[in-house]
Amino acid sequence: MIIENNILKAITASFNRSPSQSNKLLESDAEIIRLRDGNYLAVTVDSIVEEIASGLYTDPYLIGWMTVTASISDLAAVGAKPIGVLLIENIPSGYPADKLQLIQKGIHEACCEYDTFVLGGDTNSSRELQMGATAIGIIEDENLVSRLGCQENDLLMISNPMGLGMGFALTQLFYKQYNIPYLPTPKLINGQLIRKYATSCIDTSDGFIPAICNLIELNNMGFAISKEFDDFIDKRVIEIAQKTEIPNWFFLAGPHGEFELVFTITTSNLNEFLTEAIKIDWTPIIIGSVIKKPELQYANKGENIILDGFTISNLFGQSGGDPKIYMQALFKLNQRWALQ
Repeated sequence: MIIENNILKAITASFNRSPSQSNKLLESDAEIIRLRDGNYLAVTVDSIVEEIASGLYTDPYLIGWMTVTASISDLAAVGAKPIGVLLIENIPSGYPADKLQLIQKGIHEACCEYDTFVLGGDTNSSRELQMGATAIGIIEDENLVSRLGCQENDLLMISNPMGLGMGFALTQLFYKQYNIPYLPTPKLINGQLIRKYATSCIDTSDGFIPAICNLIELNNMGFAISKEFDDFIDKRVIEIAQKTEIPNWFFLAGPHGEFELVFTITTSNLNEFLTEAIKIDWTPIIIGSVIKKPELQYANKGENIILDGFTISNLFGQSGGDPKIYMQALFKLNQRWALQ
């Protein structure tokens, strides 16, 4: 069970849900609203307050870029085409004008990259810099995809190699002698194709393992990962892992992700899906399959291991959001597993 999901359930318990809303709580990265013309509106909101406060995001341009990217990625996970974003910019008095200009440049260039627009928003003065955005998109047909719907024997796939988000976080906070370029782009075109074929989909904004555990919790199904971690973790991250002697699975643990997509697809749809993927110059990666038992299995060098994904997913929150305590907890967990 993911603790954050229980918190969200408690917060929203007294809210009325719109009869036009197609998804239930936690079932989708973006909220899906049926329109009168038969199309769907996709709406989501995200902020990067923690990332700025912790010192993870210090580059003003990256702050602007991620303000847009964090919410647009949720649209990618439901296969929506962006209409635009509404911004929240809480800016300290006396904030340097050159840094503020770089933030706006990051916002502008992210919007250009995603072929979308700033529709409006709100600015306020605050003690600390706080940024966020609401993203609005459109789904123009009846094909919907959410986190809910995978079935036994479906294939587990990813849009690209994983781990770059945690690689950036760990080098930015703990191993500053290494540099990992980090400017993620939501997989909008990929998501629109996934929506036509997949049985479920989620983005990896919080990391790979938390994404997988969300699918396990919602679908009451499990996953057997048959591909070695090193074969689907970003090669740049593998190099950092070797230099720092960090276990490779740390880069899959979250809570900071790479904004890729994890999805499931039936074997009957695979060939047609891959044919269409080639047309957009994309090679998605098969890493495993859906199993009936709601657990996370990993075939490590021929040995089948049960990974406690929910412990991993909850570890950052249980560490009080403190990156140092979190890293210590990861190493303790790794040591405990090594002794088993």
